[in-house]
Amino acid sequence: MIEKIIILSLIITAIHVSMREGMIFGLMGVFFRRSLPAVMRSPLFECLTCMGGLYGVILHAVLWGISLSMIPVIIAVIGLNSIIDKYIGDE
Repeated sequence: MIEKIIILSLIITAIHVSMREGMIFGLMGVFFRRSLPAVMRSPLFECLTCMGGLYGVILHAVLWGISLSMIPVIIAVIGLNSIIDKYIGDE
């Protein structure tokens, strides 16, 4: 279970960081910032904690399937992402 939490959290963190200006998908991030409302930007790429819920469910379903055991994993991913966000900070 801890492996799943770490794997999901690192993948989500990579998506979050790669959308910053100057990074590999930075231009896509700029485009989305200009064209999407704030309520959609947060869970898609701006808020690492918010991304844990959306991407956590999607990635867990793709990698390991859907089950009740994914609920504590997703909650732990959200918590770990909050901790990571404190350390990597803003752009």
